[in-house]
Amino acid sequence: MSSSAPTTEIAVLTLKPDTPIEDISTPAGQIFNQMLNSIQSQSGFQRQYWGRQLENPNHLVFSIDWDSISSHRSWMSSPSYRQFASDISPLLDLSSSNIIHLDFQPHPPDTPRSAPVTEFAFFALPASASASQKSALEAAVTDLADLCVGKTEGGEAAGGEEGGEKRPCATGYATGWVVEPMEHHAGTDEAAISLGAMVGWASKDDHTAVRQSHAFAQKVQPVREMVLPAEKTRAMYFVAFTRWAAGKGVEV
Repeated sequence: MSSSAPTTEIAVLTLKPDTPIEDISTPAGQIFNQMLNSIQSQSGFQRQYWGRQLENPNHLVFSIDWDSISSHRSWMSSPSYRQFASDISPLLDLSSSNIIHLDFQPHPPDTPRSAPVTEFAFFALPASASASQKSALEAAVTDLADLCVGKTEGGEAAGGEEGGEKRPCATGYATGWVVEPMEHHAGTDEAAISLGAMVGWASKDDHTAVRQSHAFAQKVQPVREMVLPAEKTRAMYFVAFTRWAAGKGVEV
């Protein structure tokens, strides 16, 4: 990925228990609103979404688009970022934060993260994986995602069917490689590369219905045969995102 190409930051931060960031009348809500304002004011910022993980509501997830990874890293290395981290420390346990960047296609990945529920899935290969191995994983994950959105083999959109019954479909997806190397117990010297997928759903139940289908089992098998064993805390999670707009606080 070029350091001057658009990138999407995915940050998973741990909220301190019982922190009411959604309520702007509280001190926590006011700090959080200022946090969003501060991010928006940075050079290279494009747009941001935030939400709590459905599996663990104390995990706060940001999806932030930047005009380049260098813009974001420049801010992170500046004195103003250290002040930013200090300002938000009453809300967050920053020692457990996880920040990565992905070169999603398409960019921006607005369709999946504008859905009521957004799935994140990560597929790891050893750091020593060849270009052909990476291409094969990209193709297999795209094939699986196409099934989720109800595309036919010919590429046309269609409602999913199984056994004569209509199954739900995802609203859209985007995929991209994680820029940073990932730690993985089964990787090359415990290092891995990771392909990320962002998939939009009307509900988590819709995802479950598709996942339980015979067609999904067929499409996911080639993916499972290629990738390293899943590490459950990072392999998949779901978020209900809110898009933030300047001047409208957290109620967007």
